[in-house]
Amino acid sequence: MVGKIKIGNRVKETFHDHVPVAHKAKRVVGSRGQYAIVHFGERKILNLGISEILPGSKELTFKETNGKTAATFWVSNSHHEGWWVTHRYVEQEYRGYNLGKLGFGLSEKVVKQNGGHKISVSVLSVQPGVMAVLLSMGYAICPATIPAFKKFLKIPEGQKLPSKQKVLSQIRHGRLEHIWDPVVFEKKLVDE
Repeated sequence: MVGKIKIGNRVKETFHDHVPVAHKAKRVVGSRGQYAIVHFGERKILNLGISEILPGSKELTFKETNGKTAATFWVSNSHHEGWWVTHRYVEQEYRGYNLGKLGFGLSEKVVKQNGGHKISVSVLSVQPGVMAVLLSMGYAICPATIPAFKKFLKIPEGQKLPSKQKVLSQIRHGRLEHIWDPVVFEKKLVDE
């Protein structure tokens, strides 16, 4: 599951070493909402659609030009708790193309465009790839769920969390405890 890719002088660990960096999602220059990937040797265009599914809830969908859905994200404003990514799914055959990272990043933009200042995501231990993406994007663990996260990482009670790099390495290498308690990740959104 874990692979290594070389970026310049650095070697980076990744979950999806089967997808070369050059094949991952990139915005099509000069387009609005179009992203290109190389999927099994074929260049495909994915169109981003953003729609309101309920008042205060937006759906972001990446679809091929033939209408096939590659990934879906929902963000909802719970008013008293701020904005949450309430649903996210990347189709199995599209995992590794950075659509998850792209979807979370675009979800942040949608939240900011709608006046939000914070975004949260609840993740189960069976989704370590999602945890790694969120940590790499600057999300922090909600203080109330740090005990569950420590249990997931097999860190004894009373011991501090290791550095982000060590946590990411541990997640990527699968030295984890499967728990049923969700871990909440959150990020304050600042104007650029």
